Amino acid sequence: MRGSLQTARLSDLDPGDLVEFRCQCRYEICIRPMVLKSLRGGAFIGDDEKVADLALRWRCRNCGYRGPENSIRVISSGPARIR
Repeated sequence: MRGSLQTARLSDLDPGDLVEFRCQCRYEICIRPMVLKSLRGGAFIGDDEKVADLALRWRCRNCGYRGPENSIRVISSGPARIR
């Protein structure tokens, strides 16, 4: 991933990176960027979508919560370029 998490866009992620969503109920899921781009059902996510904004759009499968307490991080597949 290039840039910081706050400014990075989905197009900045490498194919091997993982986007980890974590809910306040402790449910976690890791998704590859290419899967996020292919979501259906009105949840279209374009290449220009900011990675940090995805946490607000994501709804937990376990408890159904959607909001600012959800956290997101990128797990890089290659050498750490961001900290």
